[in-house]
Amino acid sequence: MSFDNFNKIIYPGRCILLGVDDRGNPLVIYFIMGRSENSRNRKFNFFHDGFETVPINADKVENPHLIIYRAMRSNDKMTLVTNGMHTEDYWSNITKEGCVNPFTRLYESMMKQLPEDDAPHFTPRIGGLIYGKNEGEISYCLNIVKKQNDSDNTHSSIRDDITRQLFCYEGIAGVGHYIHTYMDDSNPLISFLGEPVEVSLTGSIYEITENIWNNINEDNKIAIYGKIFSSNNDKQSIYISKNDGIVLNV
Repeated sequence: MSFDNFNKIIYPGRCILLGVDDRGNPLVIYFIMGRSENSRNRKFNFFHDGFETVPINADKVENPHLIIYRAMRSNDKMTLVTNGMHTEDYWSNITKEGCVNPFTRLYESMMKQLPEDDAPHFTPRIGGLIYGKNEGEISYCLNIVKKQNDSDNTHSSIRDDITRQLFCYEGIAGVGHYIHTYMDDSNPLISFLGEPVEVSLTGSIYEITENIWNNINEDNKIAIYGKIFSSNNDKQSIYISKNDGIVLNV
């Protein structure tokens, strides 16, 4: 298990990792980073079916629609994670009565999305959905909605040159994939390029999550959450943040 690639990236931004641990359990990890005081003024607040980002100091919040959102939703069949307010749109569509294939509904919802309105970066909207709890029946998709990277910033409209990509995988024990919003620290920030990165998932959810946390940039990291969803409802999770420290099985 190695996440050394994160050592080479100062600012990957927000990141979603989905996969199956080496015991056959579906696994979800999400972390956030921040360069500005506004972005760093955040932590996670938990519900029985997921969590949201919330401000540490509400008086210092600017542009809340960019940094405050429901990040995870789950039920007994699937778990959805995103980096923004599109969580609610995705979730309402994939849980709608009569839905046969949630991945088809995810694709339909993604095709209506635009990147965030934070020019000149136009932060990509990323998302991930993992379905199933039993080994051999688990599948997952990662998606991204982004503007084509435009180094001379000639694209004035958020609707110009939008790329929408959906990457789907059959769950394999000990294998995961992750996607993040930015390639590195730059101005403007460059959107994620290529396919999600494949990674080996060995050890407990605690070990995997702490490994990632220890490899991402110390100055910019804010919070990370990792959880497995086992078929016997054995709830194992870990939350780490600069504000709250380490909390197990939240």
